Amino acid sequence: MSASATIAGFLRAGILCVLWCTSAALAADAPGPSLEQGLTGRILEAANVDGGVIVHVNCGNGKLTAALRANDRFLVQGLDTDGERVAEARATVRGLGLYGPVAVDRFDRTRLPYAESMVNLIVIGGPSSLDREELLRVLAPGGVAVTVAAD
Repeated sequence: MSASATIAGFLRAGILCVLWCTSAALAADAPGPSLEQGLTGRILEAANVDGGVIVHVNCGNGKLTAALRANDRFLVQGLDTDGERVAEARATVRGLGLYGPVAVDRFDRTRLPYAESMVNLIVIGGPSSLDREELLRVLAPGGVAVTVAAD
């Protein structure tokens, strides 16, 4: 995730809503935590999710993926299509001692590797070819999909 990120929108129960939150505002609001922790707080607050399975699509270096494990009520999986980014994200998660409750794997860009209604929160980092039907297939009742875009 770049130093500049925006929560661009979210999907709850089939309705797409738009929400803007710049990383500069995050940094100003929370001088202690990292950008990823501040962004995680905003994502979880906006999504109104307090536990369950979180999937981070296009997880990049894994920093936001690891931060999404805000507490013991969450299991997090980062997904990326690029093997090198997956390796980098795994190293980040292992380095933080979080591997297990946080995992990282490759995926094919179009189909999420989950059963229907299994995921509570999907965080999409940047452009994605996942369609709305696929997101809705894996989201649990009341689940939310959030798009986070670089500024």
